[in-house]
Amino acid sequence: MKLKNKTILITGGSSGIGLEAVAHCLNEGMKVIVCGRNTAKNNLVRQKYKTVTVIDCDITDENEVYLMYQLIAGAGGIDILYNNAAVINMYGLLADNKNAVTFAADEMAVNYTAVIRLNSLFMDMLLMREEAAIIHTTSAAATVPVSFIATYCSSKAALQSYTVSLRHELRKAVSHIKVFELIPPVTDTEAVKDFKGKKVSTSTVVKALIKGLKNDTLTIRVTVAKLLYYINRFFPGAAHKMINQ
Repeated sequence: MKLKNKTILITGGSSGIGLEAVAHCLNEGMKVIVCGRNTAKNNLVRQKYKTVTVIDCDITDENEVYLMYQLIAGAGGIDILYNNAAVINMYGLLADNKNAVTFAADEMAVNYTAVIRLNSLFMDMLLMREEAAIIHTTSAAATVPVSFIATYCSSKAALQSYTVSLRHELRKAVSHIKVFELIPPVTDTEAVKDFKGKKVSTSTVVKALIKGLKNDTLTIRVTVAKLLYYINRFFPGAAHKMINQ
């Protein structure tokens, strides 16, 4: 896929993997639009990247999303929709069972339902492009769940399943829209700052994403996520034990 001169919308683009993606996309000669619900973080992006369009938007709010869509459509539209925004809650299902429903609802709203809303809203726009893409950031934990982020893993598993189905439907329609899935391991972001295990850098993840987009690699597994995939395929018990140590 050619990236130069394409316009990309990155949700959750004011921090973590999304913010790292802003810099790399600009380096590829792309036009970048960022949306996020944290105004303070959005303002930092505005200050650092003068050419980036930053929109304050809570992607779980239907009205705010529609207003964002209207702004983008009026400015010429996008070629790539990167559904990157996510929330994660680390807790024990038994130790914090009273809050499990609240945590799960929050994660599903951002990590899954909002993605479907955005895809549905922007689909006609993407269909009008000569070459277009939808990108979903899932997780290695979507396949091999981790007990202390159980409901997060479930939300990403739902997104992973939806991704496969969406790709299949678009292929049947002989569509020019490519559906990419980025599968990182634990990544060094603010969301998992309290996690003491090994993490990969956001730069490593986004470099893999850019390479995958250019090579039309629809499923992009990053570093240890590749190893975990094969271990789980042949030795699922060992994979589960390894990731839940």
